[in-house]
Amino acid sequence: MTTARLVSTSPARLPSTSASPIPRTSLCVVGRAPAFSARALGFSLRLKPSPAMAAAGPPTAHGDSIGSSRIGEVKRVTKETNVHVKINLDGTGVAECSTGIPFLDHMLDQLASHGLFDVYVKAIGDTHIDDHHSNEDIALAIGTALLEALGDRKGINRFGHFTAPLDEAAVEVILDLSGRPHLSCGLDIPTQRVGTYDTQVNCEICKPFVICINIC
Repeated sequence: MTTARLVSTSPARLPSTSASPIPRTSLCVVGRAPAFSARALGFSLRLKPSPAMAAAGPPTAHGDSIGSSRIGEVKRVTKETNVHVKINLDGTGVAECSTGIPFLDHMLDQLASHGLFDVYVKAIGDTHIDDHHSNEDIALAIGTALLEALGDRKGINRFGHFTAPLDEAAVEVILDLSGRPHLSCGLDIPTQRVGTYDTQVNCEICKPFVICINIC
């Protein structure tokens, strides 16, 4: 079971929102097509960086040589968004992210920095209406790209657990690479917005990510 939990010094649980079904869209996985079933299940989340951190260079939109590196690339186009994601698990922590959502760009930069992944995310969406579509489709694309990059998952520990404190928050994540997606998400966030970012969509971002990467 993939679990994400945040403990705040001033907890104020936000109302949960029902998970909406993921629409059928155009999804292009560049390279080997991963086999997964995007079933609308519940989930729980935790990321553990791979022990193998070879310097393979940043993933760019241009034709770099993949070689033996674990790289996943996805292009996803819907009526609301156009998303291109490329992730190199054996990178050096280089991020090139432009989503139209500044706080999300910052969080993706942190994913690259702390996981030592190279992360390229380019997204254009209907953010003039709402950030929800962009958040969800970016999460879907990242989950699919990571699934492709992991390949047969040989040499990777199935279970992971990590707790990290930062200022007034402590975050705990538990992960199982089970192939059976499930999310348990408990986030007590004392504010509904960070700048212009709507924190109420956090769990809704985790759900499509967990479904696509098939983790619990």
